[in-house]
Amino acid sequence: MISDEDIQALVDDELSEKDAAHVRQFIHRHSWAEERYEELVEQKRLLKQWWLEKKDH
Repeated sequence: MISDEDIQALVDDELSEKDAAHVRQFIHRHSWAEERYEELVEQKRLLKQWWLEKKDH
C-alpha cells in the first residue's frame, strides 16, 4: 500500500526510478492519491514562490 509519505517523496524527487514508477501507477489508479499528489505539487510550487519572493526583499 502506498502511503502519504510515499506520495510526498515522489513530489520531492526522493524515490528511485522503480519506486517512483510504482507510486505513479498507484496514483493513476486511485483518485484520492491523485488529488493528494496534486495538492502537494501545488503546495510545493507555492512555497517555492513564497521563498523566492521573500529572498528578493
